Amino acid sequence: MANCEFSPVSGDKPCCRLSRRAQLCLGVSILVLILVVVLAVVVPRWRQQWSGPGTTKRFP
Repeated sequence: MANCEFSPVSGDKPCCRLSRRAQLCLGVSILVLILVVVLAVVVPRWRQQWSGPGTTKRFP
């Protein structure tokens, strides 16, 4: 089992071989991008919460 990569047709080579370091950097970059997008959506909504007194006297 010399070739441990999955290939639908034996002898096919992947179109782009990335080094282990490049794969790691790409993975970390994608995670950071997802984190930035989530924070960009959550933080503005969190700051919009009403923290003042109620306007109806019946409700506490």
